[in-house]
Amino acid sequence: GKSCLLDALRDEDWQEYESTHGINIESVEVVDPQSKTVITLNGWDFGGQRVYRPTHQLFFSAPAVYLVVWKPREGSQAGQVKEWIKLVKHREPDAKILVVATHGGPIDRQPDIDQHEIRTQFGRETVLAFFHVDSRPPDYDEELETWVGERTGIAQFRDEIAGVAMRLPEMGRTVPRKWQQVREELAASSESWMSYDEFVSFCTERGIDDGQVALFAKLSHTLGNLIHYDYDPVLRDVVILKPDWLATAISFVLDDGETRENSGLVNFERLGELWNNPQRDPQDRYPASVHPAFVRLMERFDLSYEVQLPQQDAPRTILISQLVPDARPESLPDWDEQPTAVDIEQVQICRIVDDRGQSATAEGLFYQLIVRLHKYSLGREDHHDSVHWQRGLMLDNDYNGRALLEHIGNDVKITVRAAFPETFLAMLTGEVKWLVENFWEGLRCEVTVPCAEPCDKQPGTALFEVGKLIAFKKKGLAEYPCFVSGCDQLQNIEGLLRNATTRFAPDAIQFDQFEEIMEEMKAIRQDVMGLDRRGL
Repeated sequence: GKSCLLDALRDEDWQEYESTHGINIESVEVVDPQSKTVITLNGWDFGGQRVYRPTHQLFFSAPAVYLVVWKPREGSQAGQVKEWIKLVKHREPDAKILVVATHGGPIDRQPDIDQHEIRTQFGRETVLAFFHVDSRPPDYDEELETWVGERTGIAQFRDEIAGVAMRLPEMGRTVPRKWQQVREELAASSESWMSYDEFVSFCTERGIDDGQVALFAKLSHTLGNLIHYDYDPVLRDVVILKPDWLATAISFVLDDGETRENSGLVNFERLGELWNNPQRDPQDRYPASVHPAFVRLMERFDLSYEVQLPQQDAPRTILISQLVPDARPESLPDWDEQPTAVDIEQVQICRIVDDRGQSATAEGLFYQLIVRLHKYSLGREDHHDSVHWQRGLMLDNDYNGRALLEHIGNDVKITVRAAFPETFLAMLTGEVKWLVENFWEGLRCEVTVPCAEPCDKQPGTALFEVGKLIAFKKKGLAEYPCFVSGCDQLQNIEGLLRNATTRFAPDAIQFDQFEEIMEEMKAIRQDVMGLDRRGL
């Protein structure tokens, strides 16, 4: 009911919609009931399909009023009210959210939602109010063949939106008159994009000083009026005047049946067909000149990467990570139940928590990891050798070892097997931690290790935060207590930090490795001495 609600807020005639592709943006005019100030807002109607969620997060910004919409007849759980609130809050901790139930006529089911629980969980400063509306007018006029009358709850809801918008930090900010005139002219333009040079010319011809154009573009980008990534060498030459145009382009790829059947693989020729389909309306077609920028945008947002195929004449192909298979492979290559006798296995678990220390979801995390870590993919030379699915992936870094990353609940379990697994484990853990804490504001990543032998209960059950173990070790303490219910076992801190949970004949392995290293060092020393004697 999101699109119908947007129509109701705009006083448009009632009409029914099919699912929204990507994002639809329409202006909404409201009046603050106290100051009587007229405010023009951009209403962003996000498609509700789960596959769009990682893409939608790219467009969230703090100075906005968020409406979480659900249908009472489906229930708040089916409407995923909490999930959407989390998705918004973890990208924009200061977001202001209104929860609204649609289809609120007298014969429809009344909303059954625990307002106290939601406000307690997310805070009253985030979830401001709850509403129940009906976007369809109450009466049908046979003569006019349309629905007429005052829509239930819409007027009050519009007033609330205006009141919240009036209190946003950016509201009332003054800008030069020329800036506003250029902004309005760009919004009214039939063009969906232009090169940055064209954008500069457009602005300077209308009185904006050449030195102010970059600032104008940056502020317009922040406010969502256009999209321009000035810091990216490929993207800085493209100015997207209509952000919904970009989101729709990405949605055409995500919704393509052929790409889905190929588990996310799509070649450049197919992308051209999807983006410049002559059967679509002109506003939904994209010239070939912007296709490279679209590909770069998807790479920039960790939505895709270009794969390697073994055929010499193979077409350039990318992988859309959101469309990888959902099931884990029945068997994993070179990954037995136990590591080999020459390998050590180390495990760390990245616990993803919110500002209250509660487990939290980082929506789309593994899709981004598949892209960001593809240089370690088993298929970096031949994509067919890749091993990844929606909640896991396998990586290999030569002598630094092989790794398995799995999404367990909300957490990420990283297992590395190698003669010396510490380097690869530290790199992967750092990548997960950085991504979580830089992309999802308000979330943090607690790096933990599981308990090890000896354990009287279940080894691997308890998790110990690495930061706390190091703090205890600095105080001269050798052991750390297990807080699992019913377990009083003290764990050796040094053993936990080494995290060698599976080790075979460690002394012999270490001695053999030491001998090999010494032999290599002797050979290097002899080579260096030989060069020195020859004066090289």
